[in-house]
Amino acid sequence: MSRITNITSRSALVHLGFLYGAATLGLFGCKSNPGGPQVCHSDADGSTVLEVFSDAELHEHLGHGDSFGNGLGDDCQGGLSFRIDPSVEPGDTSVPGLRGGPPRPVGVIVSPDGLHEELVANEISVRIRDREELDGFLTLHGGTVLRDDTVLAVDDDGELFAVPSGADGWHLIKVDPAMSSLTDLPRLASERGIEGQVVASSDTVLRVFALFLRESKGDRDVSLNHVAHLHRLNEHPLDDQGNFYDISEEWWMTEDDDPATPGDQGVSVGVAAAFEYLRHTGFPPKNGLWEPARLAVIDTGFDLDEETGLGNPDYASPFAPPLQIDVRDDDDRAGGPFLDSERFLRWHGQGAFGVCCSYPRNGFGGAGTGGEYVRPILIRSTGTTADLAASVRSAAVMDADVINLSWGGTCGMTCPSASELQDAITRATSHHSAIVFASAGNDGTSNDDGQVQTPCELDRVICVGAINRNGANVFNWGSQVDIWAPTRIASTVDPDSAGLDPDDFGSNEVDIFGGTSASSPFAAGIGGLLKALRPELTWREVQDILQNTANTSPADSEKVANGYVDAFRAVQAIQINPTPTVEIGAPTEGDIISWYSQGTLRASLTDPNAPYGFEGTVTFESNRQGELCSVSGRGASLSCDADLEPGTHIITATATDPFKASAESEPVTVDVVNWNPEVTLTAPTQGATLYSDQAVPLRANVADRDFEAFNVACPVAPGEACIEWTSDIDGRLDLIDTESVPWNNFARLSQGAHTLTVTVRDGRGASASASVDVLVQAGQGKPSALILTRNNAAPGPMGYELRGRGIDPEDGTLRGASLSWYSSRDGFLGTGSRLFADLSTPARSGTLFHHVITLIVRDSDGNEGTDEIGIDVWRID
Repeated sequence: MSRITNITSRSALVHLGFLYGAATLGLFGCKSNPGGPQVCHSDADGSTVLEVFSDAELHEHLGHGDSFGNGLGDDCQGGLSFRIDPSVEPGDTSVPGLRGGPPRPVGVIVSPDGLHEELVANEISVRIRDREELDGFLTLHGGTVLRDDTVLAVDDDGELFAVPSGADGWHLIKVDPAMSSLTDLPRLASERGIEGQVVASSDTVLRVFALFLRESKGDRDVSLNHVAHLHRLNEHPLDDQGNFYDISEEWWMTEDDDPATPGDQGVSVGVAAAFEYLRHTGFPPKNGLWEPARLAVIDTGFDLDEETGLGNPDYASPFAPPLQIDVRDDDDRAGGPFLDSERFLRWHGQGAFGVCCSYPRNGFGGAGTGGEYVRPILIRSTGTTADLAASVRSAAVMDADVINLSWGGTCGMTCPSASELQDAITRATSHHSAIVFASAGNDGTSNDDGQVQTPCELDRVICVGAINRNGANVFNWGSQVDIWAPTRIASTVDPDSAGLDPDDFGSNEVDIFGGTSASSPFAAGIGGLLKALRPELTWREVQDILQNTANTSPADSEKVANGYVDAFRAVQAIQINPTPTVEIGAPTEGDIISWYSQGTLRASLTDPNAPYGFEGTVTFESNRQGELCSVSGRGASLSCDADLEPGTHIITATATDPFKASAESEPVTVDVVNWNPEVTLTAPTQGATLYSDQAVPLRANVADRDFEAFNVACPVAPGEACIEWTSDIDGRLDLIDTESVPWNNFARLSQGAHTLTVTVRDGRGASASASVDVLVQAGQGKPSALILTRNNAAPGPMGYELRGRGIDPEDGTLRGASLSWYSSRDGFLGTGSRLFADLSTPARSGTLFHHVITLIVRDSDGNEGTDEIGIDVWRID
């Protein structure tokens, strides 16, 4: 059974006036006023649709579990309705109080499309600049100002100060929900286009919602205080390596083998390459003024000492300690855990800080993407939209270049047309040129499904999604996501991830920070690099740079629509890589050089701004042969050896730095020649009489301007120099002494009159010959002597080394006392196949003594053989 009944009374109207002030009475007419809400009352007989005008009566129905609205049919279906469901609970039942106050209750409204919107159940933000108007608002709603429009900040020395009226009239007000009527809620909601059933966790939440809709109708800016949650997924690896953690090798830090080809060989995020590129281009400059970008991390859970304001070594940048502010307690200390251990968020701010800002190369923790180029501003907030707005304003007053918000809440029907947080972001980006990054959320859904992710989808915010190591989307996506960045990042050490043992810096000590809470500061750190380079960049310009230099996802290009960050390409887009200069130092223009002894090719190099001078690769090329040689290294001069073919060469050198900036030298023209060798035959002498059983001494003096070494007997492989002895009777001679060089050796000749020829042939085929005529008689058993020491040998530490051989047809190799040495000046020197002689030196400087060194070998029959050389001994004082 259903029926429609009108219920009204004078007492109900009076009570309504008490609840909502005298002005409210005008909204409701007499008994026949058709604007009253309908109550769907349920009892044992079924459901009944009642029309009510009294807030007290409506409150009683809600207490019984009834719903109310307008446009309901007899079956309570259709139209717009509201009901209370206490089982609808927020993620956290409260948020921390301000300035030591009690926790602030959180409620939920579920829109007709199922979107859960969390908000502080008794707070509202309103922009009122006039004090009298503000007092009237507070009286009307039983309000108390929790935060006025003063902005708190710290100066560069960390001293706290306040900026009056810095919030441009925005006030956070605690209201008395009981003073807000519900009777006009259906009409107000219908005027905003809301249809279907709305569920709230309490009538308190509905009353604040009604207050918001009512106050939003005029020209006053008002917004509910939505609750945002930290977009963190807590994970920690188990790693027992115990070594220093080289974070530059992690997938989210590397470029790939070829930095000029992004994405072709891996994910290619390029943070480490960006650091190297900035150092290579001389940034920061050794001389000159520059300031690190200021990067504000608006979060909670920073491991900071209450006295010093510092925590682990990753906070200790060389610029200055991080600036701090606490918008919750209105002081200058942001430290302390976020007491939410059930949700694993105790050190969320520490993790976000570590991803963007932890100081690199200090043997501790991680390395932030902003690294040594940013100064952190750490702002402790509670995560409500009003508190985030206050945090953004404080960051802006402290000249934050970049602001990171790893928070997210949703709103749909409760989204204001003008919100305090949007206003704060607009002012920070327009008046202070700040860049705001926010996380896209971890729901694994599209942000195009109708709900609004706050602050991610607000205007002037760069919304950041997350990718895994394959470049695929991990969490939320959609057209509102502006850029993607890696997640699961080794951030820094926090008290829960490790014991802070100073002897243990392995990766097992480092908190792995995940969710889009990691992706947003990852991109923000890169934004910090860009702002350090160009402080004047706007948020739009930074977004364009990140998108224009982004990598296309190899695994998920449809969801990762705008690509994911490449830090190297981003900084490369605005930081010019100076071109190196290169000149050929050797050879020089017009040189005539030997093909064999051409020496080295040398380049002189400079690289503007590079802190260590030129670093990279130099390649030499010839118009005849193409690439000659290449050398990589660092310095003002680099050289390499090359094989140049004979002929005229035009040689150029190309210098290329590690980031592909290159320059070519002026060409140098040289002639490469092959000098013909020269040879003289000194033993045996012309007309000598030799014997067929004798080991005939063979000696030749070889001269070659190419300085080729003729130490190998022919035949040899192409390109090698060699020496060959021939006889017109015996042909090519086999040399007896395999341990000696071919130009100082022995051979045996058959009986007869021989023309003996020595031929030298260089590596390019040029040759020279010399010949003597000798007579070879029947053997007489005479030994042969051969001095192996060259003419004019140089002295060594032990004097002049004399080496020789004696060979006898019957006795074979002669040794020891069978070999005697003599000097034409000093007489007998000693015996043996090897002797160190102290040859006499002239008394007057600049003069010489010429020594004729003679070797006499005697066989067992007393037969002798001799050989001699000349050595000039100079006196040089």
